[in-house]
Amino acid sequence: MIVLKFLLVGFLFGAIMQYSKINTNCVISGMATLDDFTVAKTIAVTLGLGAILLNIEIGLGFASYHIISFLFVGVIAGGLIFGSGMAILGYCPGTLPISLGQGSLDALIGIIGGFVAVAVFSVVSPLLQIVLGPDLGQISLHSVVGTNALFYTLVFVLGGILIGSAFWLQKIEKSDSYKWLYSGIGLALLFSTSFFHTVLDNVVGAATSFVYMGDKMLGATDNSYFEKWETAGYIQSYFILGAF
Repeated sequence: MIVLKFLLVGFLFGAIMQYSKINTNCVISGMATLDDFTVAKTIAVTLGLGAILLNIEIGLGFASYHIISFLFVGVIAGGLIFGSGMAILGYCPGTLPISLGQGSLDALIGIIGGFVAVAVFSVVSPLLQIVLGPDLGQISLHSVVGTNALFYTLVFVLGGILIGSAFWLQKIEKSDSYKWLYSGIGLALLFSTSFFHTVLDNVVGAATSFVYMGDKMLGATDNSYFEKWETAGYIQSYFILGAF
């Protein structure tokens, strides 16, 4: 049953992304050159609305937080490498299978590159732990502020700022299309729903599935990094299959 749920969520994710064409390389590359703000607007709405919905459902006991440790250098260095690759290729791990599914064969280059990269990283990961730190732990607004009126006020304020920034970018871009808004709302609803204990009770994502599939295909499974993400990567591979 859980496999079917991940397949369905992946399919809906792919459909929403295709609707606003934010899975295409021209739109993603356009964000890097500041010629197209579709990606930024969609993500801003998804994060803003999603944060509000998610924290409400967690506060009501319908879901739980899934927070990983904040490796300071690792996050910054990883973000720079990830963003550079995304700008050059025009895809990210989540959009690659969607575009390949619609016949964009250039996405296959990114998928192969992703498999090789994660396999190499898995092998050398133990050697990099020293330079990836310091490990600042599971930091979140909730862990800093706690569950109180101030926390929920900040959640709504920050969420509102993100959503407002999307409309500000829309004004700058002078676009008359609002597909990004509908996609952002759709993704926020999809992801917040997936957190429910009765739905997936898990985070959906693409990068972890690359770890599982890449390491499996290239035989790089005898390491602590693969063992850490094996279970999550396996089940989230079905999310990627659904998106494809």
